[in-house]
Amino acid sequence: MDIWCIDFRQFTKMLGRYLLLLTCLALFTLILDRSSPKSQLDRVLDAGELRVISRNGPTTYYEGANGLTGFGYKLVKGFANQLGVKLVIINESQSPLARLLNGQEDLVAAAITTAEVGSLPIRFADSHHRIQFELISRVNRSIPTSMEKLAGLEVNVTPEIAKHPAIQAIMTANPSVNWRLVETNDQAELLAKVNRGEIKLAIVDSDTFQLHQYSFPKTQTAMTLGEPQDIAWAFTEGADKSLFNQAQYYLRKIKQSGKLEAITAEFFEQQDEMNSISALLLSQHLEQRLTPHMDDMKRASEMFNLDWRLLAAIGYTESQWLTDIESPTGVRGMMMLTKQTAKAMGVEDRENPRQAIFGAAKLFRYLLDKLPASIQGEDRVHFALASYNQGMGHIEDARKLTRRMGGDPNQWQDVRQRLPLLSLSQYYSHARHGYMRGKEPVAYVDKVWNYYKMMVWHEQQAQLRLATASSTPTWL
Repeated sequence: MDIWCIDFRQFTKMLGRYLLLLTCLALFTLILDRSSPKSQLDRVLDAGELRVISRNGPTTYYEGANGLTGFGYKLVKGFANQLGVKLVIINESQSPLARLLNGQEDLVAAAITTAEVGSLPIRFADSHHRIQFELISRVNRSIPTSMEKLAGLEVNVTPEIAKHPAIQAIMTANPSVNWRLVETNDQAELLAKVNRGEIKLAIVDSDTFQLHQYSFPKTQTAMTLGEPQDIAWAFTEGADKSLFNQAQYYLRKIKQSGKLEAITAEFFEQQDEMNSISALLLSQHLEQRLTPHMDDMKRASEMFNLDWRLLAAIGYTESQWLTDIESPTGVRGMMMLTKQTAKAMGVEDRENPRQAIFGAAKLFRYLLDKLPASIQGEDRVHFALASYNQGMGHIEDARKLTRRMGGDPNQWQDVRQRLPLLSLSQYYSHARHGYMRGKEPVAYVDKVWNYYKMMVWHEQQAQLRLATASSTPTWL
């Protein structure tokens, strides 16, 4: 009994020492962990935000009908979502790479090509896009098809493009060309001047030309300059590759899944329903037809919390802002409302433009609000537009078909691929609402969205002209 007691006391003493040792080790580990610098990925996760340097523009990010959007924005927003953190955009139009090296932000997503890094300690992720530089001329003019034929001609270049290594090499190799450095970095402004005939030749990147081609229908590509340029996200070069590796994983995943291709198509693919003639007509009709109804468009949009430019784009797609128009199917007026829909929206006279505008705004608000909460952002607008064109029942059929085929029923890019299938018996025979002209809502949404973007651009240009006329530019 005494031996057992002695052994027990010794065991208790040893256990106490062991627990004390474990406590010391735990405290030491905690102190060591706190003193060790955290990885960049851990800092992002702890802060709950991804700080991204970009620059406001048509290929990076801009304010859309439902907040920030744009090709660059959608890509980096997807990355932030994967990390489970908030996306913070820092606008830096002058020196985004230099700002990155200051260490306050996490990465640069500003449509920068990998050739622009120079000697800076920058690490680029995998390329997610490519551009080319293009020589732009006015239509119906002789097109120079080689550098030799540019000798003696004036070619306008923005300072930003002129600094690019690829363009610098071309300018150095062709001193006989009159390279004229303009005062602005706005490539769209150069396109506008070519379109108006104020200048004959200019260099812009292919993305800018694609996005603005229909706003400047009198411009064309004369020739492509140099080799394609890779665009990629930029990170600081160093031993810590934790955030960079996560970005690589994300980019490779969206490439393999087709998500990158879908986002690229959303912003850069040209639509057959939109052409130079329709873009030119819109510019003419803005003043001739829309101006008398502008106040009603804005009041109705304010009442129903809509973007008035989107409401105007719907009206233009429906009727080109004509008030006394009627289709063979009986829809009538500027907003082309059916008799039944007009009655439901409280419209007594469909050919009365004010009633039609307020009725259409009320209808579109209703369609937006009826959509499931799982549909977010611009996708919500696209689904509402498709419903305006074909009815909610058909669009819900397409969402169900998309789900059955393994797509995301909350993503417009996924659903738009399945909509045309509802014109085929093997698919519409199993749909609750039966047959539909599946290509029509796809074309309709594309057309409205293109007109909307053109409306936004025209308004921005009007504001710019007003600001320029009322103040002296700082560079004068």
